[in-house]
Formats: sequence, structure tokens, C-alpha cells
Amino acid sequence: MPQVAKVPLSSCPFWSYFALIVFAVSQACCAGTTSQDPTPPPGSGNSYYVSSSGSDNSDGSQGSPWRTIQHAADIALPGDTIHVMPGTYNESPYSKTSGTPANPIRFVSDTKWAAKVTGDGSSNWGFRLDGNYNTVEGFDITNVNTGGHEGVETEGNYDSVIGNNIHNICPNGGRDGLGGAGIVNGGDITKGYLDVIGNVVHDVGDLSFPWYLVHGIYYGSPGGHIYNNIVFRTQGWGIHLWHAASNITISNNTVFDNNEGGILVGDGDYPCPQCATDDYTVVTNNIVVYNLANNYGGSLIGGFGIIENGLTGTHNVYNNNLVYGNQAGSFSLQNGLVPGATVSADPFFVNYQPDGSGDYHLQAGSPAIDAGTSQGPAPTYDFDGEPRPQGAAWDIGAYEYHGT
Repeated sequence: MPQVAKVPLSSCPFWSYFALIVFAVSQACCAGTTSQDPTPPPGSGNSYYVSSSGSDNSDGSQGSPWRTIQHAADIALPGDTIHVMPGTYNESPYSKTSGTPANPIRFVSDTKWAAKVTGDGSSNWGFRLDGNYNTVEGFDITNVNTGGHEGVETEGNYDSVIGNNIHNICPNGGRDGLGGAGIVNGGDITKGYLDVIGNVVHDVGDLSFPWYLVHGIYYGSPGGHIYNNIVFRTQGWGIHLWHAASNITISNNTVFDNNEGGILVGDGDYPCPQCATDDYTVVTNNIVVYNLANNYGGSLIGGFGIIENGLTGTHNVYNNNLVYGNQAGSFSLQNGLVPGATVSADPFFVNYQPDGSGDYHLQAGSPAIDAGTSQGPAPTYDFDGEPRPQGAAWDIGAYEYHGT
């Protein structure tokens, strides 16, 4: 049985080490189709192409692709799809144009994780969406700016971050007093409804010391879905809601080995202490295991699998989660809330490794199989794009068990 593991010290970038981790994760646990839900509709606009060997003086066709994603972002209109070819893109794309519900603007790595966005070395983000109804799908995203803090930042409404590998987002670990995240949306009560689906988010921050403001997935605005993500090795919490977050569904994620804890639900600091309350948030079908309690400055909230903190309401729901082996305990909820149908047992991954080099599918006989719920609503596909449920009920975690 895996034990609570001490996170190895990390000081980004250890690129050869993390290249090995990325390879292991992609081979052992992350292959598969890209079917996800809710899925942005295909746009009715133009298809443009970007290649690391292209030119921004070209016409953006498949035969004459552009060189930069930023050039495509500057030209894209509602319904357009930007196809990004395999290669390394040393830029921090920034999309300011909005799509529409029927015609989003889509940035797509057609070969999963083969289009690598590294950041431009000076921007705070690796990829940023300020327009509404924008999607970023299938990229490998990091941020080589050692003073940068974010992988993907979204500041629009109804944006989607789907199927990406987001890693080595390397803020200085709070030494500047600031926070950061692999994926972040930003604390505006008038914006939100972000969908974060099927991403692998890992190695965020400086893991060599505790800091409570650097997280894997960070929601600061209301609405949206956090589905089928795998989150590990972050300096703070794997998934953290704050500021004006509320009415968010967190379902079928696998969250392990994060420095401060697994999932935190709460509000505060926006725009004044009593202006937002995290309520009507639904947390179901998540595997939350082996998270640590590296508290900062005498805090005692770290190390729980799932915790409420700050301003929370009475309508939040915590059902059918597998929560086990977290350093401070399983739950710490407020307002008299009690979790339902919790599984408190080893999930029996195929091969648990705290550094991400394992295989996080479920073994036959796992207590997570058929122990989930449709409540949320829970996603109807798993991380691999396979339909849920395969058995009598939803499985818990990012992967649905398919048998042998």
C-alpha cells in the first residue's frame, strides 16, 4: 500500500527529469481519445494553420502556415479554428477576441501535446485568453519565465481549457509574495463559467518549501466545470476555489501529492471580505489521496483531502469521493455539512508513483469502481474519452475502469 510520500525537492527547471515524467505520464496514463464533455461545438469559420517552420507573411493555409500562434490569435474571428502543428513555440499567446456560443475560437494542437508552448521568457503566463468562448486544446504548456506565475490564464466568460499537459510553471515559490497556478481564472464576479477538462497539471511552484498561494487549478470566478483532471506536485492545493468562486462542479478528478492539500472550497479577499460566498458547489467522484501538510506560517489548514475555508454556504455538496491517506485527514467542512458515500480506502491504482511516473488507471477490484454518482452532473466521458458509466454506476477518479 502506498504511503504518504514526502515530495522530492524541486527547483525548476530540472528539464531532463521532467521530460522523463512527461513521457511516463503520457505513455502510462494519458493516452486516448480527446472526447470530453461539455465539448465546445465545432466552429463554422475558417481553419488556419501554424507551424514552427511557417511564416507570418503566409496566408495561414495548411500548405502555407503561419509561424506564431499570436499572429493567428490577432486574426481569428468567431468560429475560426487554429490548428497548431507539432513543434516548439517560444511565445506566450494572448487572445483578446471573443467567439460566440455556437462559434467559439479554438486553438488546437492536432497532435496531443506535440505543440509545445514554452512562454516568451517575459510574460506572466504561458497562454492567456481574455476573449469569451475561447478554447485551448491539447497543448504542452510551460512558462520559462522564472518570474512568471501562470500556465493558462483566462479572463473571459465561457472559456475552455481541455486536454493539455501543463507543467513546470515556475514562480519563485512565493519569495515575491505573489501566487500562481497551472490554470487560473481571475477573481471577477462578473466573469467565469470556465471549463477545465481532461488536463494533466503538475510541478507547479517551488516544492522545496511551503507557500499557500501557488496551486494547480485555481478558480476565482463563478460557474463552470472541473472534470477528469489529474493534478499532482503543486506547491499549494491541487484544486483551489477562492475570491468569487461559487456554483462550480468538481467531478472525477484524480488529485495526489500536493504540498498543502487536495481540494479547497471557499471565498475571500474579493472585492471585500463579505462580498462573495462559495455556495452551490458540487464535489463528487474525486480521488484525493496522499496530499501533504506543508503549512506556511503556522497555518493549520493544510493536509486535508477536501476542506472548506473562508466564506462558504450551506448548499455545497460532497458526495462519493475517495479520500485516503492525506496527512491531516480526509475532510474539514463548515456550516455543519457532512460528506456522503465517502470511500476511505486505497484506490488501487495500477501503479501509484507520487512523482507522476505511475499509471493511475484503476485495478480490478478497486473500491472506486461503481462507487460514484451521476450527481454534479458528473461527466459522461473519462480522461481517455471512454463513455461513463461502464458498469452499474460511475467510477470515482479520472479514469473509468474498462476491464481487462
